[in-house]
Amino acid sequence: MGSSAKLTLNNAQVNGTYWGGTFVEDATGAIQVMANINVSRNDVLNGVIYLKRGQDDFDEEHIIPTAEGDALTSLDEVTITPNGMLMPTVVSIDDLAVNENMSKLVKVLSVTVTKPGRFYFITTADGENIQLTR
Repeated sequence: MGSSAKLTLNNAQVNGTYWGGTFVEDATGAIQVMANINVSRNDVLNGVIYLKRGQDDFDEEHIIPTAEGDALTSLDEVTITPNGMLMPTVVSIDDLAVNENMSKLVKVLSVTVTKPGRFYFITTADGENIQLTR
């Protein structure tokens, strides 16, 4: 979806990886990177990587900012430090689905997480069940 852009990583941490995607978070926010980059959860990244804007994941209410790899994407200009200590952003249940928090590692207070079957759910203090996704 366009040409490559340089993304500067300053103590950015990998807060999750899955099926060819990686969630990267720093002090300015978080982004889903859909590229074949060899990083692990809790790696700390410093340097620059070239990506292009991807098709943001969204539903009617929520947007997950997404970047995609292209021919210029590599980790050649990135220093990777393993085993960083990523601290989650503490949020209330009301802030959980705010767009700014969509790709972040979060900790939700005053809830219970259950797995009655195949999926995980948060049960709020009011008894409401919210399905979690990766």
